[in-house]
Amino acid sequence: MKKLLPVLCCLFMFTALVGCHHEDNEYHAMQTVNDYLTKLSKLDLKGAAEITDEVYDEDNFADPGYSANDLKKLMFSNLKYAIRGESYDSGKNRATVKVNITNSDYQDILKEAQAIVVADPNHAGLDSTALNSLVMKEAKKLFKDAEKNTQTVTVLLEKDKDGKFRITEDNASFHYAITGQDQPNED
Repeated sequence: MKKLLPVLCCLFMFTALVGCHHEDNEYHAMQTVNDYLTKLSKLDLKGAAEITDEVYDEDNFADPGYSANDLKKLMFSNLKYAIRGESYDSGKNRATVKVNITNSDYQDILKEAQAIVVADPNHAGLDSTALNSLVMKEAKKLFKDAEKNTQTVTVLLEKDKDGKFRITEDNASFHYAITGQDQPNED
C-alpha cells in the first residue's frame, strides 16, 4: 500500500498536467514573426511569403544585369532582429509583437553604387544590362561596410480561418524596417 500511494499520486499529477495542457496563442504569434524573419534572413522569400499569404514572384527581384539572388542578398543578408514582447486583444484573434530590427538600407546602397558607376566616364554608352551589372558589383562592395539602422516596430497579426496567426498587410513600419529603410514621415 505504501508503494501504491506514491505511484497513484504521480499518475494523478501526470494526468492533471496532460489534461490541463493547451496550446498557447502567445507562442504562436511570436513564433510566426520569428519564422518570418528567420526565413528572410536565410533568403527564403518564398517561405516568408507563405507565412503572410502573399504571392511570391521571383521576377520582382531581378533585372537585366543582376539576379534575384543578388538583390535578395543585398536586402536581407544584414538583417538581425530581437523579439521584445507581445500583446493580444480580448478575443485573442489579433496580436501585436514588438521587435527590434537591424538592417542596412539596400536602396541607399543601390543609389550610392549607381552614382559611382554613372560618374565613371569609362561607363558612358553602356547598355542598361551592363550598367545594372556594374551597379550590383559596386553595391556588393558597399554592402560590407554599410551603415546599419535599428528600429523598434510593432508587427500586427490576425488569426486566419485555421486559427494560425498571420502577419497582416497593414504593417508599413515593419516592412520599411526589414529593408533597413526609415518610414517616411506622414505630414
